[in-house]
Amino acid sequence: MEFKDFLLNENHAYLGQRIGDILNAIEDLDENGKSMGMRQVMRNAEGVVNQIRRILHSSWPKNEHKTLRKLQKAAVSLARVLDPEKKKEEGDDIYTIVASVKGELEKLSGKMGVPVNNKQSPEQAPMPI
Repeated sequence: MEFKDFLLNENHAYLGQRIGDILNAIEDLDENGKSMGMRQVMRNAEGVVNQIRRILHSSWPKNEHKTLRKLQKAAVSLARVLDPEKKKEEGDDIYTIVASVKGELEKLSGKMGVPVNNKQSPEQAPMPI
């Protein structure tokens, strides 16, 4: 029974790490998007959608399906703004969608309870001996 629990926790931690990677990519796109050309922004957003697709098409335990649905919603909203036909109909701006997806992924990462990175500010870092 302990090994099964270990595997479930390992899957949860791996999914949290993958969501953290996507969150980092979205944060970069949000921060640097205004200084990039529209073509580069679209290409980076497509890369994020493809990363999410790879996660969704992997095998996950049933207890992670709720998390995966939220991740799928984020990918769908990004993919809609990238599609020229849908963009004309809805009129959404890619920068507002990226910012909202960033917020949703931050909430999702917080709910996962898995740390995104191990970096600490100098005040929180342990003192070297």
